[in-house]
Amino acid sequence: MAIHTLDMKKISELNSELCLSVDWKKNTDHLNNLIAKYAPFIDMAACWSQLGENNYFTKNAENFFSEFFKDIKRADMIQSKELITLSNKILPSTYVISISLDGNYLGMLLVHLNHKQVSIDILKALVKAILPQLSLSRYATNMAVEVEKRTSTDKLTGLWNRTYFNERFREECIRLQKSKEQGSVVVISFDELAAMEKVISKEEHEKLISEAGDIIKKVVRQTDWIVYWDKHEILIYLTNTQSESSIDVMNRCVTKLVNIHPLLTPILGLCSTLETTSARALIQLASRRVELARKDGRKSVVCYATKEGLKFMQLTPKASNSKTEVTEE
Repeated sequence: MAIHTLDMKKISELNSELCLSVDWKKNTDHLNNLIAKYAPFIDMAACWSQLGENNYFTKNAENFFSEFFKDIKRADMIQSKELITLSNKILPSTYVISISLDGNYLGMLLVHLNHKQVSIDILKALVKAILPQLSLSRYATNMAVEVEKRTSTDKLTGLWNRTYFNERFREECIRLQKSKEQGSVVVISFDELAAMEKVISKEEHEKLISEAGDIIKKVVRQTDWIVYWDKHEILIYLTNTQSESSIDVMNRCVTKLVNIHPLLTPILGLCSTLETTSARALIQLASRRVELARKDGRKSVVCYATKEGLKFMQLTPKASNSKTEVTEE
């Protein structure tokens, strides 16, 4: 039976059941259940200070607020410490209050009231009951993201994470402009694993990626950089290494990867710091060559540049002792 009244006792009961964390899927489900139980006549959503990041805490909230959130600008963010009426024609009977903690502005909470019998004072009390935990949870989430960005390694694989690599690689490329050393950037994409993502379990996927990282670490030198680049990709920066030597290293990697599991059969894009010393351009070149290797259609193909143009080499296990080259005309 739907509840059509709200009083301080019910607000107190809601508050006693409220328990938020940094898991926003659980937070959303939890708030949805509590509001459906105690205040089913409101729609509630949060628009966070990072524009484009929103949470819809009630069943119909997305339908009601999504158009407003789609076009919201920084200047539209409300920073009122008290619940006030939102002046917007597409959101009638809507109230808003800022979400903040210790002077840190986190976003704003919007509440649509579709039951005229509820007083504004009661609505304010409800919001005030929810706001402290909402603020703490969002602040903790922001801090966790910041710590993750500042941490050098990926938790799953133990490899460098992308953010840390980008910072270091920019510095490295500046150094290379002066030293004239040659290095190679390789992006390894596990397309076979990506294709089976919906078939195998998350645990199996993570296990295979972790094993791939361990294998590559054993093949390359300690001075080389290995990065968990994307969900199905690992990037390697081979320091002081020419392209031909890089291909030999990649051939050894492919041999070991395929021997572990067929889903770790990769395709590769390789570029050299002789082509450019721009950090961004090197990564883009390697990524673009992964795409070209993918279009080649064969497995274990590496795409790289030579004086004659791009080449596509099929890497094969060491035991077969064979490589096939195709030069792009």
